[in-house]
Amino acid sequence: MSVFCLGFSACKTSKQKKRKPKAITAATSKEPYLLLYFQKTPCFGKCPNYEAEFWSDGRLLYNGINHVPLTGRLTYILPEKTIQNIQTEAKKIKYFSFKEKYLSNATDLPSTISRLTLDGKTKQIETQFSSDAPELVVKFQQNIHEEVMAILAEQEPYKPQK
Repeated sequence: MSVFCLGFSACKTSKQKKRKPKAITAATSKEPYLLLYFQKTPCFGKCPNYEAEFWSDGRLLYNGINHVPLTGRLTYILPEKTIQNIQTEAKKIKYFSFKEKYLSNATDLPSTISRLTLDGKTKQIETQFSSDAPELVVKFQQNIHEEVMAILAEQEPYKPQK
């Protein structure tokens, strides 16, 4: 019996309170978390098609697929101000107050998808050209797209030291 008890913390009595493990969320974690996932989906024309992940530690993970200045997977290191600006703008427009989808009935139009994690909450919004998306959402997504394109044009991708 004593060998059996060694494997279970010296056989603690049932009177001791069981501690619930603390959930780690983006709001409480010191670890980097995905702040914003952003995607432009393809169309039957020459629409930009890419994915971008903005991480809380300033990394931008980019995957250029089609009709973009750079294709392939690239990593960029962004100034802290860029990450702060995304958070500030999302709070300013009340990102979490909007619907999740603003889509038209057309099947050949590209979508823009933004999934934001802020203060421990996550919300995804998908918009499509010619939809009834609110101007604030469209402008927020347009600003993110322009930011990604500016980064591609102005900054060299991060290359780790060997």
